[in-house]
Amino acid sequence: MHLIRQLAQQLDNYGIEPIIAEDIQEPGVRLMEKFQEKIRTATIFLVIFTGQSVRSKWVIEETNYALQIGKPIIPLKEENLKISLDIEWIEFSRYEKPEILTSRIISAIESRLKNILQIAPFWFLHH
Repeated sequence: MHLIRQLAQQLDNYGIEPIIAEDIQEPGVRLMEKFQEKIRTATIFLVIFTGQSVRSKWVIEETNYALQIGKPIIPLKEENLKISLDIEWIEFSRYEKPEILTSRIISAIESRLKNILQIAPFWFLHH
């Protein structure tokens, strides 16, 4: 979670509004409906795959939903993690500086959405 908070701060510095799933409190709302609505309204779905997150049913379901609806997705995968995805990802080390990873994320965003000047909201998933 520390890395996610650092990335969120870095992205915010670039004018990208990061939304972290666990920061959104909506008591009484069904979780999957809440996450699906947030994913639908996001410009980009950014998912961070770590050893812990790939064991979360939510991360898998939310990623599958984003893919299902054709949401632009930028997956980050912790180095040495074995997962099978049929999309390209950004590999990262939890020990690299957040500024370096943020730069790679920004490049990926620019590549996916070349003509959009401001990107908001941004969706982070970490459970």
